[in-house]
Amino acid sequence: PLPRVPPNVPPSSFFDDPAHFSFGKSIPSHIVPTTPELLDEWVCSCRRVGASLPNSNKPSFILSVRAVDISILGLSLEWSALMGANIVDEGEGGTVEFVLIRDESK
Repeated sequence: PLPRVPPNVPPSSFFDDPAHFSFGKSIPSHIVPTTPELLDEWVCSCRRVGASLPNSNKPSFILSVRAVDISILGLSLEWSALMGANIVDEGEGGTVEFVLIRDESK
């Protein structure tokens, strides 16, 4: 099931609180500007997986997420991703949909 917006939070203001898109202290995340190029990638990713397209009339943003230095036997790995986030249903509670735009490992 998709994550739901808490009933006491209006869907239009859900993304105003950074705690609503936090993955914990070990996985930093922040909102990045939605450039035309990133928007095009997001739309392509949505079409590929059958997700709702970003809609300028509904709350949405692009989020950068990074898993910090996972070390295994002296090998260090860092994973980062860009994800699009939409409120896709603004009914009671609202529904949040995340779509992977791109990722990379170092």
